[in-house]
Amino acid sequence: MSLQAGKVEPGSVGTVEEGSSTSVEEIIGHVLRFFPKWGAVGIDLTGTLKRGDGIVIRRKDGSECLSGRVESMHQNWKPIPEAEAGCAVGIKVEVPIDPKTERFDTAFVPRPGFHVFRVLDPQLSPASSSG
Repeated sequence: MSLQAGKVEPGSVGTVEEGSSTSVEEIIGHVLRFFPKWGAVGIDLTGTLKRGDGIVIRRKDGSECLSGRVESMHQNWKPIPEAEAGCAVGIKVEVPIDPKTERFDTAFVPRPGFHVFRVLDPQLSPASSSG
């Protein structure tokens, strides 16, 4: 099954092929807001998320915005190791800086409504943020 924009249901699982690698991803929520002061993104969860999970944030057209591992997750300003469906959490993200403007590169800023996926195959999980 190939994930397509506009056809993503909570809990759906799909295979995504990019370049020479293939990963299995499960949708676990969507972006509520980006917090530039803290370099964090608010996520409304429809699935479980744990610290250490590999995630991918995808634009509405299905292209990758950011990817990486969850290293810091908070709920109501308190660090938490895991969150369940129905929770709103904040996670730290690394958004590239545009050298010309010295601000976040708008091409990589997570926007409200972008889908958040957990990478299910640990061997294929992103090791660090990429663009």
